[in-house]
Amino acid sequence: MKVCIVGSGSWGTALAIKSVVAGNDTTLYCRRSEFKDELIKYRENKSYLAGVILPDELIISSDLQTSIEQADIVLIVTPSIHVRTALQNLKRYAHKDQIYVLCSKGVERESGKLLTTVMKEELSSVGCHLTVYPVLITLRKLVETYLLQP
Repeated sequence: MKVCIVGSGSWGTALAIKSVVAGNDTTLYCRRSEFKDELIKYRENKSYLAGVILPDELIISSDLQTSIEQADIVLIVTPSIHVRTALQNLKRYAHKDQIYVLCSKGVERESGKLLTTVMKEELSSVGCHLTVYPVLITLRKLVETYLLQP
């Protein structure tokens, strides 16, 4: 399965590593190309997950179009204040055969809307499958449910 992680902070990086370990072709999308270059150079997310080596198999990219278009499953792992913008930016590359999993928590600051509502507002027109990964569920459950299925 081809997995794209949108959000390269500590949580996104951890999920990307688990996805690779589970045997998935995984891309960690970085919004800032200089940050992507740093992750590739050091094979470590020194800013958000210092001391954890990134697997060689992990693809690190700042090309949003390629990262999204090639994915079977997309995990949205950005801070809550950036969820709507991230979804708006990737929407043009999304397609109906994809699964989108919201892994961010909280509410949208400006509107007070739940992030699940924001995701539905931004992606429902694409026709892709939308689901939520509640933070209280274990990472193992997420991996088993979405990343280990053939």
